[in-house]
Amino acid sequence: LQTLLAREPDVLHICGHSVADWLPDNSIGAVAGGERRPLSGVLIGHRIVLTAHEIVCAERLPSLITFGVEYVSAWALTLLDEGAQVVVAFGGAVADAPAMEFFVEFYEALAKGESAQVAMQRGRLRAAASRDLGGLATATLARLYGDAEYRLTAALRAARGGSAETGS
Repeated sequence: LQTLLAREPDVLHICGHSVADWLPDNSIGAVAGGERRPLSGVLIGHRIVLTAHEIVCAERLPSLITFGVEYVSAWALTLLDEGAQVVVAFGGAVADAPAMEFFVEFYEALAKGESAQVAMQRGRLRAAASRDLGGLATATLARLYGDAEYRLTAALRAARGGSAETGS
């Protein structure tokens, strides 16, 4: 993750499954004062848990951080305090297919220059229309934190040294 974040991306999208208070059956649990502690975060590999701590250790956080995973919405305020402009996360367990539909529409709207809020609305509508039984729940659990007027195209222009207003 640190290698990826060292490249200073403007968008970080993490998907997968989360764990809460997980104590692995070997010695990889967090250690504090010689005592193993349970881990909470996103499973990103076999017995590898990503926590908010690893993300905030980056020199510069991406302006947009999205999570296609349940139960990490509590990280949003920390990530915003550390420099992210927008965090998108689900406030509970969601079905995979509607979550993918949500993000397809969300990113398509952002790529067209829509605001984060409009992209959220479009993503929610697409997730709710999903044929999967969890579509409506997925749409309901999608959360936007931070700048509702954030536009990916303006952020990319600014990161490349151009003016967000003139489009140069």
